[in-house]
Order: sequence, then C-alpha cells, then structure tokens
Amino acid sequence: MLLLVRSGMASVVDIKASGLPSALQVRVFGADAQPMPSSEIARLFPHVPPFSPRFDRLARSSRVVVTCDARIVGLAVYLRADAELRVPELALAAPGECARRDVLHALLDALEAACLAGGCRRIVLTPPATAHAMLRRRGYDLISEGCAGTWMEKSFR
Repeated sequence: MLLLVRSGMASVVDIKASGLPSALQVRVFGADAQPMPSSEIARLFPHVPPFSPRFDRLARSSRVVVTCDARIVGLAVYLRADAELRVPELALAAPGECARRDVLHALLDALEAACLAGGCRRIVLTPPATAHAMLRRRGYDLISEGCAGTWMEKSFR
C-alpha cells in the first residue's frame, strides 16, 4: 500500500510504502522542482559527461528518488506521453545498507502508482541489466533489445 504525503512544494510528494525497509524513503519530484544536484547525477550516471544535454535533462526532469539514510540510492527519470509513462533513465547506486532489490522495488512501486494516478495505462522503461528476471516477475515484458539498449513494458488494463 502506498500513502502519498504532500510536501510543502506542490511539485514534491513523499511516498510511505508498507513492506519497505524503514531506512528507505521515496520522493517524487515534478519538472518544476529544484534541479537534482550535479554531484549526485555524476555519481549515479558516471558515463554521462557533465554539462551535456543529457546531463542537463537528468537534472531538470520529473523524477522518483529513493534515499537510504539520506543518501540517494535510486533515481528514475520519467515523462508522460499520451497514455504511457516513459522511464528513459533509471539508476541504482552501489549496494550499501539498503539492498538494490528493495531500492528497485521502491522505484517501481512509485512509478506504477504515478502511472495509474496520472491516467496512464502503460509503463515503458529502460531496465538495469541485472533486473530483467525481477521485472518479468512483476509483469514487465521485453519489447525491444538491441544495440540501443533494452526496453520493457507493463500494461494496466
């Protein structure tokens, strides 16, 4: 069960989810929220050159952020397009006190809730390479796999 708790700014929503470790916190930021700190983007996406258009998009996009004891351990950038929620960027930090599996479940729970709350009927995402089996168990299907990367989807009827 997800409980949405509005923060002081209209563009930030805290999510409290039962079943998650208490050290994990999930926040959803709208596109009008403060940009993500450059140091965090560089840490989560070390292959993205600073000051590139992609780096700037990561900083300013709508996003779901998972923290573990105040450290960002998961990030999913999303945008809504017609009846689908697209997640072109998803990153998990190196394992620490919180398990990567729990972080990924928290990100997916928040994205799926946002998808349904926004009236979308489908999520399309670029999954972490090590998460395909877990995503299939959650109802995601492979839609494209090639040199440009892998895409998976989950439809809600």
